[in-house]
Amino acid sequence: AGEIFYDDNGNGCQDGGEELVMEAINVSVYECGAIPGTDDPVATTSINDGDYMFGMGSADPGADVCLDAETEYFVVFDIPMGSGEVLDGFEFTSGEASETCANAGGSDDVNPVTGQSECYDPDNDDDGDGGSDEDIDAGITAPCESLAGEIFFDTNGNGCEDSSESLVMEAVNVSLYECGDTPGVD
Repeated sequence: AGEIFYDDNGNGCQDGGEELVMEAINVSVYECGAIPGTDDPVATTSINDGDYMFGMGSADPGADVCLDAETEYFVVFDIPMGSGEVLDGFEFTSGEASETCANAGGSDDVNPVTGQSECYDPDNDDDGDGGSDEDIDAGITAPCESLAGEIFFDTNGNGCEDSSESLVMEAVNVSLYECGDTPGVD
């Protein structure tokens, strides 16, 4: 079981204020050694509340399955991050969570290239993992964006860069603030 969250700062940890992903996400569970895309998953579910659980009694469609305590499993997250999809431009978090975050169960546990977790034994009673198989989480983050522009001589004062007007070639300092900040104070 686990959560899919927006890792706003990309640090690999679900920090306070970072919300669960509420868009539709497909999550599949495979036996370790299986090859996604070649081998069939043990089960697949589609969620839209940020939480998933595989096992008997799961409320997630298709995830009410009996997992064998003697078998290890891994989870694959299929998040609609491709061009034109609802989370277009997002990517799996590549940040490495601190030990404190990992011990608290809020860390990203997914390979940022494959969207796949490590193998876990679902038997909480004797695997010594402290319940980490209940916190197989995936963080996603938006890529860095940019702002740009030009500084030009507006010789006729019309507020538009006309074809006869040139760019300012002298050194100019430009500062970037978040909205609500006060220049000179923040």
